Amino acid sequence: MPLSRIKTEHVRYNKPILKIDLLQGVPETPQQGKVKLYFKDDGNLYKKTDSGVEKRIGGDFASLRSDIETKILEAGANVAADVFTNFVRDMEDHGRNSIHTENGFVDEFESSNDMIDESNSSDFLYNNVDDFYTNNSSGPFSIRTKQWTGTNGTPAAPTTSPNIMYLFVVDEQSGTVPQYAVSRDGNTFTNVTFESDWLFNGTKRARRATIDVSSQPAGVNPIMQVTGQVNNSNGEVYRLHAVGLQTKSSW
Repeated sequence: MPLSRIKTEHVRYNKPILKIDLLQGVPETPQQGKVKLYFKDDGNLYKKTDSGVEKRIGGDFASLRSDIETKILEAGANVAADVFTNFVRDMEDHGRNSIHTENGFVDEFESSNDMIDESNSSDFLYNNVDDFYTNNSSGPFSIRTKQWTGTNGTPAAPTTSPNIMYLFVVDEQSGTVPQYAVSRDGNTFTNVTFESDWLFNGTKRARRATIDVSSQPAGVNPIMQVTGQVNNSNGEVYRLHAVGLQTKSSW
């Protein structure tokens, strides 16, 4: 469409350059079959569909990560759970795989073997259609994250032995409850008790835990593992959709 045919009071144009006013708030839902595009006062481009759903389009990941870490610092661990959920949603919207944050990572399993250490896991399956890990049979299974080496797609190891670790997961559980655990040295594990959880995209649940690992042997090899024995033949279900692991020094 030629620029001369654009008609809106919010767009001023001069040859090939568009000058678009920043929008405060959220616009009304467009008519059926229409989509609204607009820049908000945070400087980012958004769209709103005819179903009333607003989504951020693209953007600079470095600034997005900075925004997330700032929100965590300002609001504390309770809001960190919501931030993690939004992070996973953003990864789904933009097709990202694992993302490294400072002293940690988030993996939404867009592909296998990113941050999951398949060579040190057992009796598991990766579903490449819906992007999740699950148990392979009704026998015991184990799913473990990779060692942080700064190579082969993993984040760099912490510079000092962490005393606190934060675990965020998105999973589905029905029947036998699997056991999550974390380690700072890669060998000694502390079982995880989740402090809060909330429904996420229907049957999924996002879960958050703060784990004191100060009694473990010192180490700089943060690892999460989940183990269990889920009986598929009885209709029990376990699916791991996303995992985020951070150390205290991140925030």
